Amino acid sequence: MKNPNGYGTVTKLSGNRRKPWVVKEGKSGKQKPIGYTTTREEGLIMLAKYNNDPWDIETDKITLQGLYDLWLEKRAVKLGSSNQSSLKSAYSIVPNWERFGITKSNHTKYSKYSSETL
Repeated sequence: MKNPNGYGTVTKLSGNRRKPWVVKEGKSGKQKPIGYTTTREEGLIMLAKYNNDPWDIETDKITLQGLYDLWLEKRAVKLGSSNQSSLKSAYSIVPNWERFGITKSNHTKYSKYSSETL
């Protein structure tokens, strides 16, 4: 059955892969991949969950601090306590970077502020 316009798609990639099905969103008009699955049915379930509650990030507006907070909420809970604490301490070294947007930044800004923190 065909999906409605703007819903997204699940397509099979060529070759011998562990997860050959790619799930792509359709809201942006560019069909960005949102995940890979082992079966088409799993892909359709992932697409339905995505359309129910999209986890899109506004990449032109997010800062490093915002991305870190989002990571803490969604991904860090799946890690072990030792891994969480080591990643949190590594992030604590870069407190000056939180004001920069991710896409607006470049190497010279990061190198300037990384030398100040060390």
